[in-house]
Amino acid sequence: MPRSVSWVRFFRSPSVPKEDYSKFNDYWKEKRTKMLSKIRDYTGLKWKKNKRVSVHIKPASKKDVLGEMDPSKPYDITLYMESDNRKNLSTMAHELVHSIVWSNYQEDLRWREIRLFEDIFADELLTELISQKVCIKLNIVRRKYIGYSGAIHYGFMTTFQRVADIIGLDMPKDFKRRWGIDRRTQPFGVKSFRGETKTILVRWSRGYFRRVLKGRTNAMKAHQEVVKLMPCLCDYFAKERFFT
Repeated sequence: MPRSVSWVRFFRSPSVPKEDYSKFNDYWKEKRTKMLSKIRDYTGLKWKKNKRVSVHIKPASKKDVLGEMDPSKPYDITLYMESDNRKNLSTMAHELVHSIVWSNYQEDLRWREIRLFEDIFADELLTELISQKVCIKLNIVRRKYIGYSGAIHYGFMTTFQRVADIIGLDMPKDFKRRWGIDRRTQPFGVKSFRGETKTILVRWSRGYFRRVLKGRTNAMKAHQEVVKLMPCLCDYFAKERFFT
């Protein structure tokens, strides 16, 4: 566990009220040591020495974004502060998991700035699973078990947005309504994809958390496992096109 957590620094936007920031900072100080330790344990990776993580705190985003980070800049986090500090700290956990994974990838020959859909999906999905596990252990969230359906939904939507950003494509306005979490509006292929993905993921993740705590794997190795396990999304698009 890090001896000091002073290397996680906050930079408050003038648009964020000092009182709101102070309450969040107090909550962070209460949880930070255990959070950083749990993230290390559940990723199986080490925090980089002599590296400072900068967290830029801004007002809540109108685009329904809670936090963000560029994979090529794993030490810069943007947190869009909400009124609920549990949600803010959950976002911090998610972005810090990204930070420790991406900072380790930067020193690995497998690092690629642009990756395939399945790679990005595995990255977002695994990060969400680990951050949920951390938040459950620290009682930051009220639930006691990982929300696999929510994690898949998050990974699915975030991946499409990241791919769109990479290729310079504007997402359709009705994308979230048609492809979102409401199964009544989802295309047939998407329903099938998510159902099979959840079945595979539940079984795999139980083994992952046991193995990572025993030092037998880490989040970087697990990423490759998830890519291989995930069903091909193109197959499900074909089902929707030709069998509905």
